[in-house]
Amino acid sequence: MKRLMGVLMLALLTVTGCSIFDFLVDTHVENAHITTSLYEGVIFTATNTEVAGMGYEFNDPIVEYWTPTGPQIETRESGLIDLLQAEITPDRYEYQILDDLAAYKRQYFGITFADGQHLIYTNFFCVDEFDYWLASPVFVMDGGECFFQVLYNPATQTFSDLRINGYA
Repeated sequence: MKRLMGVLMLALLTVTGCSIFDFLVDTHVENAHITTSLYEGVIFTATNTEVAGMGYEFNDPIVEYWTPTGPQIETRESGLIDLLQAEITPDRYEYQILDDLAAYKRQYFGITFADGQHLIYTNFFCVDEFDYWLASPVFVMDGGECFFQVLYNPATQTFSDLRINGYA
């Protein structure tokens, strides 16, 4: 009986091309690490964004994941200071973000909600103790102005939903 099971297993593996063991192969695609004179960040692939479970971050369900491009990120970065200056008045403690924006690491995720707009969700953080940040999202409760997030629509080149963490 054991011999018959072994022969059947060998036949199954031969017929399927060993595809039943594909889960053992690392098919992980690397995220793109970006370093410029103005910022350092990582563009997450569509697959890695989906695996990261980004959906819990939003009220609307994400219907598609996609990978932002370098030019989309460059355009997004060029409008960031204007957004922050418009949204944060100098009398607020969060204004410190503008003083040291280059020190913030960035994580870029491509998401699409049901309305069909491709958006880039960007996660910013100024603490450099997250050695996993190139492969996994950094999520922190509280932390103040050291952590903030924003959505960007590359089609309209507009920002929305700026969120700056608070203090506990």
